[in-house]
Amino acid sequence: AVILFLTALQFTLVRGLRYTRTVVGHKAAGHLKAHTHTRKYPRMLMALVESECLIGGRKQPVSLTHEEFRAGRHVIAVADIVGAKLHKSESKSFFEVYAYPKVASCGGGPGKRSASHLTVEVPNGTQPGADRYVEEIRRLVHPEMNRRFLVFVNPVGGQGQAEYIFETIARPLLEQSNVDFDVVVTNRAGHAKDMVAERGDLGSFSAVLVFGGDGLLYEVVQGIDQRPDSETIFQSLPLSPICAGSGNGLCKSVLFESGEDFGKLEAVFVAVKGRPQPLDLSRVTTPASSALGFLGLGWAIWSDVDIESERWRALGSARFTVGALQRIIFLREYQGRLSYLPPSAAAGSPTASVPPLSEPVPSDWVTIEDAFVLVTVLQTSHAAHDMHSAPGSTLDDGEFTILVLRSTVGRWQLLSMFLAMDDGTHLANPALEVFKAQAYRLEPATHPGTLALDGEIIEYGPVQGRLLPGAARVLSLSPNAEQFSPLDRG
Repeated sequence: AVILFLTALQFTLVRGLRYTRTVVGHKAAGHLKAHTHTRKYPRMLMALVESECLIGGRKQPVSLTHEEFRAGRHVIAVADIVGAKLHKSESKSFFEVYAYPKVASCGGGPGKRSASHLTVEVPNGTQPGADRYVEEIRRLVHPEMNRRFLVFVNPVGGQGQAEYIFETIARPLLEQSNVDFDVVVTNRAGHAKDMVAERGDLGSFSAVLVFGGDGLLYEVVQGIDQRPDSETIFQSLPLSPICAGSGNGLCKSVLFESGEDFGKLEAVFVAVKGRPQPLDLSRVTTPASSALGFLGLGWAIWSDVDIESERWRALGSARFTVGALQRIIFLREYQGRLSYLPPSAAAGSPTASVPPLSEPVPSDWVTIEDAFVLVTVLQTSHAAHDMHSAPGSTLDDGEFTILVLRSTVGRWQLLSMFLAMDDGTHLANPALEVFKAQAYRLEPATHPGTLALDGEIIEYGPVQGRLLPGAARVLSLSPNAEQFSPLDRG
């Protein structure tokens, strides 16, 4: 037990130091971005607006194309700009351009984003004026000119930092992006669920931003599911998770697929710059209830760690490491039956192949009856921000990924699998079985136990899930998101 503890502790410390070094490097490089960014984006298109303006008191050529904004030696990609703001006085006008370009990562990752704002003075009487620049920048950056976000903030999520994150990072960026927003600070469990279920003007919003962990997002999803117009809302109102909890699995999966580093600034940047992308949901039923899932279902050590580690919530994401170590030392086995519908068998009509929970599974399902240490059904690439649990999975690939460990696995194999899940190399573990599915049924025979859907406890006993491809939308910068070309404006 002592050796297991020291091994896990060493892994956690090394990973923490690696993260600290990367962040410090990003901060040090952030102030140089406006100068080092020059020449990265060649001028390829005719200028929409161009003139000579004052930058730092010196007259410089300024131009805007569909690809970039140039002001003297400063070059900012339109893809990195979130907005612009106009300021006027009797003698002069000036505008500010708000951008968040990536700073190269010394670790080879996608790179952290850093603020790189620029002020340009336009003497009164100069044509085009400052207002024309601001208008064109906003049209390029945000095709939807009148956006309104509904923002939920969980003040006790994760380590209780959600309100601070919103005020210091999100509010300024939302205001720079010219976005209107309504903020709701939740004051009890179920607050967000009740509000989205009952709010009559929910359809008037452009997106829902969720500042918390996956638990708050789970509330929002269940609340929408209770509405009579739930299908319409899911398709027209994209969700945008902002990492302010412990696990942050969906937020990490969205950022990963968007080519963004994991961070709070990056999550808000994707929210204001992103386009709707389909998100697979799952309909999960027990004998007494039904719910929608977006991350997946866990049983055995997976759900034990998820639920039992709640007592260490003050540790943030480290609570999962402590919980996993405890459960590996005091390992439990669970007897049960796992059945799943392979994608090949569901190719014709997947809905017809999924019977009610009370009926036997059809012959085209695969059934495994054994003693298990781990069973988890995954819908996204990451179950948490530091768990690349299903490499190759995407937000809308239309498949479950099922991970199974039977009771024959040793403690060292189990520990090495959890440690390797940080970068997705756990799939090479010979004890791990991986299956793809369109539907599943789990029938635990060992009692008591826990089942967790998206990290939330559900009724323990028989449970069945079926995939709902593209049933919802998230804001994303992934190539799979809806694309808008500024060239469409002529």
